[in-house]
Amino acid sequence: MVKLEKKRLKGKQTLVDDATRKAAKDEAEEDRTTTEGADKEADEYIQFSSIRVSSDCIDEVDRHLVAVSISKTEIKRIELRYGIGSERPAIQLLLGLVFFGIGCFFLVDLVLWLFWGGTAYDVEALAIGLIPLGGWLMCNAVRKKYFLFIHLASDRRKLVFKGKFEQSDLLAFIDEAIEKFGFNIEKALIWTSRNL
Repeated sequence: MVKLEKKRLKGKQTLVDDATRKAAKDEAEEDRTTTEGADKEADEYIQFSSIRVSSDCIDEVDRHLVAVSISKTEIKRIELRYGIGSERPAIQLLLGLVFFGIGCFFLVDLVLWLFWGGTAYDVEALAIGLIPLGGWLMCNAVRKKYFLFIHLASDRRKLVFKGKFEQSDLLAFIDEAIEKFGFNIEKALIWTSRNL
């Protein structure tokens, strides 16, 4: 038979059994252990902007979550570059153009409806929201940024440095990654890609 216990939580009375209480205690213990492990891992990597480098991989992080992780064993060559940072700029530009065009079509349709009447649907008004989305996609597709161009055995990846920063800080980070973790990052293309 399961033993039940009455428990008050913020004015509400609930019944909690022993198994639930034990599971919650085990979960809290596991969270504490994971946090301690994360503290140990914090000393094993360096991070600048959105790029995290450790002894076994290079990660692109977004709000402390790993978006892309590339193992050191997969990497053939790494270059620090300045240029179009989009992974697939042609596809992103085309998609942005399609969204922008659809939004403009419905915008013209609504303007014509305002002047000459007829039937308008609420979906048309919502489709106007595609205009800023398409514009953002197109601008982001051609925006120049600093990035690590990583050559893999079967593919190439771009890990983009996000935000504003000084070039000297970026170069110091690259030097530290080379010295501390042994990555061979070529910096020569950064000077020819942009007049500094």
